[in-house]
Amino acid sequence: MTIPGAPSNRILIVEDVVELREAMALYLRLVGYEVETAVDGRDGLAKLEQCDPLPCAILSNRDMPVMSGPEMIAAIRQNAKLASIPIAVISGSLGAVPGANRVLRKPLDPEALRHTVKELCGEADRNRSVR
Repeated sequence: MTIPGAPSNRILIVEDVVELREAMALYLRLVGYEVETAVDGRDGLAKLEQCDPLPCAILSNRDMPVMSGPEMIAAIRQNAKLASIPIAVISGSLGAVPGANRVLRKPLDPEALRHTVKELCGEADRNRSVR
């Protein structure tokens, strides 16, 4: 049974490169997170609509077919149910992404990934306690 508003250790990974998606998911599971995956932004939005509880953080590639990371983030930020979920964008290029809480540079360092997810999930817990 899920307690509404209870902290989640679920992460949503939105990444079109299967090897990277699977490697991130495996690593985050090994360090104690429950992981859902999606192949692009549209798939990510569909998974979010079905998630219960919602993830404490989203990791998203920037450039993907069908729907990009920035397009997905814009849709998330416009949805009252999803807007407070912290998001890290994974990109090979530098630069801020509107609506993202963090940007992680490829190639990913596993320790930086773990640290970022831990921080983002802490932000999610703080956002829940404010409501």
